[in-house]
Amino acid sequence: MVSKSKSSLENAVAVNALQLAEILNVGRFTAERIGKESGARVQIGRRVLYSVKAVEEYLARMAAEQAESN
Repeated sequence: MVSKSKSSLENAVAVNALQLAEILNVGRFTAERIGKESGARVQIGRRVLYSVKAVEEYLARMAAEQAESN
């Protein structure tokens, strides 16, 4: 398996669960949950990828909602 640097992962359009976990600095289970909740999950055959842009937008919305509630 070819390992990508973190900076190249941040520029990726779509990543797998382990790569998403690395980008978010969370575990695989949490990355998969965030990917699913954000609507970023894309399945092509048996392969599952997550849209990095969709996850970023989801996290920005969550942060804005949390900031409004405080």
